[in-house]
Amino acid sequence: MPLITIAVPFERNYSEGWNAFHADRVAVGAPLYTGNPLTPVNYPFVSFYLIAWLSPWLGGVLMAGRLLNLASLGITALGVGCIVRRLGGERSDSAMAALAALGFCALQAPQWIAVDDPQALGQAFMILALACHVGGMPTRQRLLATALLVAFGAFTKHNLLGVPIAVTLDIGINHRRWLVSWCLFLAATLLLFIAAGYVIGGGHFLAELLTPREWHWTNLVRHTRKFLICFELPVLAAVILLSARLPQAQGVLLRGYGMGSFASSVAFAGGDGVSFNIFLDTTVFLAISVGVGLSRWRSLLAGPKSRRVTYMLLPVFLLSPLLVRSPEPLSRLSELSSYSQPFAAEAADFAAARRLLAERPGAAICESLLLCWSAGKSLVLDPFNSYQQFRTGNLDETGLLAAIARRDFAAIQVRSPIRF
Repeated sequence: MPLITIAVPFERNYSEGWNAFHADRVAVGAPLYTGNPLTPVNYPFVSFYLIAWLSPWLGGVLMAGRLLNLASLGITALGVGCIVRRLGGERSDSAMAALAALGFCALQAPQWIAVDDPQALGQAFMILALACHVGGMPTRQRLLATALLVAFGAFTKHNLLGVPIAVTLDIGINHRRWLVSWCLFLAATLLLFIAAGYVIGGGHFLAELLTPREWHWTNLVRHTRKFLICFELPVLAAVILLSARLPQAQGVLLRGYGMGSFASSVAFAGGDGVSFNIFLDTTVFLAISVGVGLSRWRSLLAGPKSRRVTYMLLPVFLLSPLLVRSPEPLSRLSELSSYSQPFAAEAADFAAARRLLAERPGAAICESLLLCWSAGKSLVLDPFNSYQQFRTGNLDETGLLAAIARRDFAAIQVRSPIRF
């Protein structure tokens, strides 16, 4: 379904219009971090500049963002397969892990697949960093390459902490003489990217990146519960794998990535506006554990026929989330012609609303940011992030309310009743 909707004109999620607005500003040479509290940019800068650079060849910033997201998912899957292979898995284990990465990510956060959102790009950089790290014994060149890839990932999406935690623990325990070099390389690259954020992005880089938002236990419980219910059998298998005796080259790395990604995902899951994509880093770890588990348990289940049968059924156990939910997308594909009708209706509604906005001169506020962007309006208000500024006490809402009362805006579009 993400492939079918990759060219639709309306937004797949709120972030699409937000990313399109900011990538467009970068494309014309405007600063990304302006210090405007009504339109704060609380994401790092890499994806915006990369999309702006690719947009002339890929049909504009929206399509460039969607295609880059899709390519990043493919790179992540290939990287997962490479990591499993380098950790001792056979080709079948590697292929199974790569397919698990594709399927698990599409299952966990389908609204973040083939959309203009930097999560997948940041994940791809982090998986490439992990693949580089496990490619051989540490050397200065390998440590520097890994640190650069981690920095690219961190400055694409700054909540992806599993890989840097895992690599640091692995070096600190298994390759202790390289720990100082690794820390220096990592610190140097992170400082370099922070400096780049100020030089090319604007003087309010860190202030906007660290824009506060509300945090709620209910959000944490809801997102964590959904993840655990969806992947209960792969999670159980990963716990068994991490609890067993693992080779020194695997144990620290896998435990660090698994626990680091899960702990950071849970911590961020309570934030307002955070959704199911927050667990994609842990989802990718589960895909790696599928491949490593198949490799580890093959020797344990070799021998008698009963054990071989158990091993043959092991993929069914590890990939159970996909098998249980496979009828839904298959039935959608079988009814493709009728299923595409709602897309056509939504596209027509979006086009009508865009014409209405474009015909009204003056500033506009849109809850659907992609609607304002496609109508050629400027971004004068980011509804979600400005609301977080009001809620956390960083900004007084009276100025905005006065502007609305003066009818300073030609149009205000909302998708649902205002409840606050």
